Amino acid sequence: MSQKSKLSHDYFLESGKAEIRMLRKHFHIIGTGDNVRIAGEITPEDITDFFREYLARVRPPNLGDEKIFPKSDPTKLRSLYMGSPDANILLNVIVRHILYVDQVLIVDPFLTLIDFEHPKGPMKRPEMWVQVLANRALCLCALEDWVKSGLILIFPNVFYYHPEKLRIPDKWYIGSDQKQAFEKRLIRNLLVKEHPEVWDSVIDTIVKMGKNISTSERTQLFDEVHQYAEENPIRFRFPERYFDKYFGKSETVSTAQHDSTGLPMAHASEIAEIVGAFLIFEDQFFYDTLCANVAQRDKKSDLLQQLSLAFQKLDFPFLHNVPSQKALELRKKGYLLSFRKYLHELWVAITK
Repeated sequence: MSQKSKLSHDYFLESGKAEIRMLRKHFHIIGTGDNVRIAGEITPEDITDFFREYLARVRPPNLGDEKIFPKSDPTKLRSLYMGSPDANILLNVIVRHILYVDQVLIVDPFLTLIDFEHPKGPMKRPEMWVQVLANRALCLCALEDWVKSGLILIFPNVFYYHPEKLRIPDKWYIGSDQKQAFEKRLIRNLLVKEHPEVWDSVIDTIVKMGKNISTSERTQLFDEVHQYAEENPIRFRFPERYFDKYFGKSETVSTAQHDSTGLPMAHASEIAEIVGAFLIFEDQFFYDTLCANVAQRDKKSDLLQQLSLAFQKLDFPFLHNVPSQKALELRKKGYLLSFRKYLHELWVAITK
């Protein structure tokens, strides 16, 4: 590794660890792995103080381009996560993939909030963002040991630093069935975070915002969340006092929801190619949408996407409901090492 590459690698490692330290301090997070929890009340001042320190020390506006994208590393089989930064969903995806890849890359979930100073943004209305931001804080703190070991690499959102590079397609095709599935997935993601006792209240709030949800659709949504919980551990739910304060009984009800990955789908394939990774998704819906809208530029890209599709279909039932720390322990003990080596050789053969 050259001195320049080493400095770049050190930045991603050290900035990830520094960000987690800040999250623990400002969001009052204690514990490790699936046992991380919020030990104190999160105030609006905690949120604004976090962003001031974060934007000054971890993601300053003058960050050099060499610290935005990790350099492609031919010695590593990498995957790039495309999906919601929700703690439960992201951790479940990572646990299922980490045994057969060398490294999982994720876009910094706090830099997806590009317009911090928007009238309804976290710097102006921090009380609206408590639940969204605390969820992301729990997620990264749960991954602290993974980040320290280099298995998880957090990198900045390029469009925060280079908004001029953002490409918004004139048309983005989503079939009617896909659109319905996408809306149901968003609602499911909301419900997963909450205690079943408040699911009806969450749906009532969504209905008040203009979404028509029938009684039968409500029942089906609840059934799908129960099914998701059977197949995937629900590691984190907020105490009911947070729901009461920010959603249920408060005069200033928080309606802030932010599901963005920070990596627009139209750019996913090209960024994956830059960092030397294939894409992993929380749902097959995302891959299908990508293929329907983004034409591959060359044969190599097409082969990479076909390989990534094959990886998406891999399923490891023995990893269902496995604690994140247990998955990390299995990884350190070398489980699926020979399979990982085989996939790496396949990856190298395709990318030559």
